[in-house]
Amino acid sequence: MMTRVLILLIGVTLFIGCKDEQGADPGDSKTFIRYFGGEFDDVAVAVEETSDGFLLLSNTEIPTDQLGVLKFKIKLTKTDLNGNVIWQKSYPDFGVNKNVKGSSMLILQEDNQDVGYVVVGDRINSDNSTDLYLLNVNTEGTMISENTISDPTYSLSGNSITQNAEGNYAVLGTLIGNPSDNMFIAELDHTTLNVNWSRNYGAGDATLSNKVFSYLKPTQDINDPDTLFLWSGTVTKFGQTDVRVILAPANSQTTLFDKTIGEADNNEVAADICKVGGSYAITGSSTISGDMDIYFSWITANADTIFTKRFGFAGSNDFGNAVCESGSGAAVILGTIETTDDIGNGDQDYYLVKVDIFGNIIWKRNFGSPEKDEGAAILRTKDGSYLVFGTTVFGGLKKLMLLKVNKNGLLQ
Repeated sequence: MMTRVLILLIGVTLFIGCKDEQGADPGDSKTFIRYFGGEFDDVAVAVEETSDGFLLLSNTEIPTDQLGVLKFKIKLTKTDLNGNVIWQKSYPDFGVNKNVKGSSMLILQEDNQDVGYVVVGDRINSDNSTDLYLLNVNTEGTMISENTISDPTYSLSGNSITQNAEGNYAVLGTLIGNPSDNMFIAELDHTTLNVNWSRNYGAGDATLSNKVFSYLKPTQDINDPDTLFLWSGTVTKFGQTDVRVILAPANSQTTLFDKTIGEADNNEVAADICKVGGSYAITGSSTISGDMDIYFSWITANADTIFTKRFGFAGSNDFGNAVCESGSGAAVILGTIETTDDIGNGDQDYYLVKVDIFGNIIWKRNFGSPEKDEGAAILRTKDGSYLVFGTTVFGGLKKLMLLKVNKNGLLQ
């Protein structure tokens, strides 16, 4: 019954949905579903909770000049706690001939109040090579600064950003073709966005990164750097693709551990990782004999596997997009599933699964429109609910979908 209610709500929302965000009908509820979009495709990337609402990161293609030439732009949408738009801006401005995409963002706060936002992603060059791109805006969305980090020989892609104890930024990326793809990490000065140091790590034919964490050592040693970085990604070696997790001191080529997580004849690709207490939960995709399922692994602080699970449906390609902690020692996975005769609402649907530390499913929910839905990000909000961000196709255009469900994954 709940799935049918969700379908009905989605259908009604799409039917009465406005042409752009400024015409949206504001609402006020503990749970909600909102759609945003205009005359061009918008693709959801990330969502974060701010001191007074939510910030959505997406990528869009819009004209950059009077000739109507389309370029990728980063779009930021600030909403209140009920998902109603406060402001929305695209970067760079109209007329600036840049092709840029965002991948991750960081909320800057002082005394629990927002003071700005930083986005990391890619600048796409005319030859389709990429440079790591950084954008710094204030709380009203006005650009403060930007910077590009380039490699003289290879493409560099930006994937994740965090802040260390000194207030500087750590960015995680992928150095493409060096001669294989390597993980890249760098520390940037928080005032200039200039590089303080950078390192890259390779272990196979292709090594892709997705998320980085920064924290101080449990015990301080004056002879070693104070900051440790843990990050995750995917490594392909000898035709086998596995999850890769690395822990290393700042500005050090020596790792404290560098581990792969995977099974023979099973290709695992990491999409996201979150911290749950003193351990980590990872989601992505797992493919065996052409059948793709949602991959989920729970690991210790030392990247030792506690358990690995696959969630999905026979005859469909399903994959994990994002994962967050539940606040009660469990994790909630956001995935995308292909619909079948037995489950789903058409094409692809959003899929939520809550899993405890023993690998048991606490609850699972699927919802979506009659067309294609694809998850992007999930977070646990300050009130204990879950916020889901994704992309829904409607009328041939990709729209942004923002859904807030309660602690049981229900829209009420």
